[in-house]
Amino acid sequence: MRVRKLIVDRYKSLDKLPVVSFIHIDTDKETTQSVSLRTGKIYQGVDLCFQDYDSYVVFITSYY
Repeated sequence: MRVRKLIVDRYKSLDKLPVVSFIHIDTDKETTQSVSLRTGKIYQGVDLCFQDYDSYVVFITSYY
C-alpha cells in the first residue's frame, strides 16, 4: 500500500502511471475477502484497494 500511496502523492491517481502494475497473490480466498485489502482504503480521494484484476487466488493442496 505504501507504493500505491507514493504514486498518488506524486501523480494524483494510480491510472496516471500505467507502467506500474500490482498483483496480490493469496492462498486463502475467504481471508482475502475479509481483510482491509478488499474493504477499501481511500487516500486523497483515491481507492487504494486491489481490484479483481489485481488479485489471483492460488489453491494449495496439502500432502501431509
